[in-house]
Amino acid sequence: MTIPDSPLSDLPLDALDPLDEQALLLALAPIAPPPAGRARMLAQLRSQTAPAGTASMLTVRREQGQWIQIAPRVERKTLMQTATMSAFLFRLAPGGVLPEHEHDGDEESLCLEGEAVLDDGLRIATGDFHFAPAGGRHPVLRSPGGCLLYVRCAHA
Repeated sequence: MTIPDSPLSDLPLDALDPLDEQALLLALAPIAPPPAGRARMLAQLRSQTAPAGTASMLTVRREQGQWIQIAPRVERKTLMQTATMSAFLFRLAPGGVLPEHEHDGDEESLCLEGEAVLDDGLRIATGDFHFAPAGGRHPVLRSPGGCLLYVRCAHA
């Protein structure tokens, strides 16, 4: 597999060092769809998942959505995004690492499976809830044995 339309197009993706690949992936700015396209996508999603009489509700089934690799041994599945919040699942394979990052808005996390350790020494295990306020900075998060996290972020 190569990177299309890039000066690196002849470079196989597995030739990148995993830490360099992670840094490049995290440096990418999100691309928002145009407002009309976003509204059309949300309407289509709601029509597929909302039973009659529950138009304002959203259910995402286990088999729905797509896991996207965002770093070596780290995948993210978007459950919901609005103008004011986003909800994700993060799946870290054993040895998975999320880099240090800042929070524009409040962030709530719930460890659904496994265990993760922040570089400041905080250990989060199955069933643990963690809150990080807007303006705060999370240290590096590592999962030696793997974990599944539910994360809800408010947008400033």
